[in-house]
Amino acid sequence: MAPGTRLLAAALSVLLVALLAPAFPRTVEEPLALDRGGPGLGLALRRLGNTARVLTITAHPDDEHNGVLVRLARGLGARTALLTLTRGEGGQNAIGPELFFELGVLRTAELDAVHRHDGVEQLFGRAYEFGFSFSVEETLSRWGREETLGDVVRAVRAFRPDVVLTLPLEGAGGGQHHQASGRLAREAFRAAADPSRFPDQARVGLRPWQARKIYVGGVGGSAVGGSAAAVRVPTGVFDPLLGETWEQLGSRARAMHRCQGMRQLVAAAGPAEGVYTLLDAEPPVTGAESDILDGIDPSVAGLARLAPGARELAGELAVLQARLEAARLIRERKKAPPPRG
Repeated sequence: MAPGTRLLAAALSVLLVALLAPAFPRTVEEPLALDRGGPGLGLALRRLGNTARVLTITAHPDDEHNGVLVRLARGLGARTALLTLTRGEGGQNAIGPELFFELGVLRTAELDAVHRHDGVEQLFGRAYEFGFSFSVEETLSRWGREETLGDVVRAVRAFRPDVVLTLPLEGAGGGQHHQASGRLAREAFRAAADPSRFPDQARVGLRPWQARKIYVGGVGGSAVGGSAAAVRVPTGVFDPLLGETWEQLGSRARAMHRCQGMRQLVAAAGPAEGVYTLLDAEPPVTGAESDILDGIDPSVAGLARLAPGARELAGELAVLQARLEAARLIRERKKAPPPRG
């Protein structure tokens, strides 16, 4: 190889390395204090002992009820995910100049920060938030109705939730992205269990899945219509592993939505709740409910229902359940104060 050619090759190599290298040093975020030591072990044991799954479906980052998510993921140990259909590209920015696509990147990063606190998994749809809308029809048309419904069905089939939470199907004024996401969630509740809907998803291993129940609540879980049948989810409960209430940790998580001007003050201790109304269920719910997880068996042993007839599996799961209970009992004994002599 001629000297000039070698020099050119070397220069190109240096340029390629410079282009591929990160613009800033990569850092690994340290776990939060609540995920380390004794509290972290306790929270991990909660997750090991709870097989329930809850999927919340919203239109934008910050539509979720953060106190409810903390209660589910941290307080109960249920596997919890948030499907956000857009990345909030059409929203405001209270902290910088980024708008549209750049704002979507910023709000995506803020959701990542939210979930460091609440312990929730994040899923996204492909819809673009084009700004304020007074029409569900316009929203679905610009999002691509079937494409966005397919995203919701894909998330349900992949995550396989027992319970789905979503936004109201009707509402006056603007902000109809909320209503559009609620209507898509309602349709996906049944469509995800129908093998004739979106059959291409089966080619990547996504089998049909019927969630047990779907509830609607206002943005942030506020009451919708004042229904007497509404289920009230307490979030003002003090959690000894967290050192604060679920609502308080939820407020810390919500404060990460900084570009949306979320308040930075921690919620006060005291009563708090999210309010939800049952929209659909399979099989139907016939009696009054006290919790959105009523009728859901969250135990490891309860997984035997997914393999009916497999008696040996039921026995092995029961043994595993007993070991989990023993592990939790050992931890509780270790942190108990010594007896007074």
